Amino acid sequence: MVKRKTGDKLGDIRRATIAEVVECRSSAASVIAIAKRAGLAVGTVYRYYENKEQLLRAVYLAVKTELHNAMMTAAAEASGSKAKIRSMWFAVLARHKGLI
Repeated sequence: MVKRKTGDKLGDIRRATIAEVVECRSSAASVIAIAKRAGLAVGTVYRYYENKEQLLRAVYLAVKTELHNAMMTAAAEASGSKAKIRSMWFAVLARHKGLI
């Protein structure tokens, strides 16, 4: 396994976690598989997260927060209910493309 000394380790872990949960469901996802997807040692993941539950919760909350912020920003920039909803919808779709 290639271990990176630089880069966005938290981002790599997050992307790997999302991909693993999408593919295997959260109950079947493992820290070992997530670390492998991220190209990191398992110990590196545990350096940032105490356990699998904390990792899944942190990634879920980060994704949820980013989607909420994207929707609220889009809504604030539009006028009228129809335009706000349309802007929010497209913001979610655009953000979704960047999650995996």
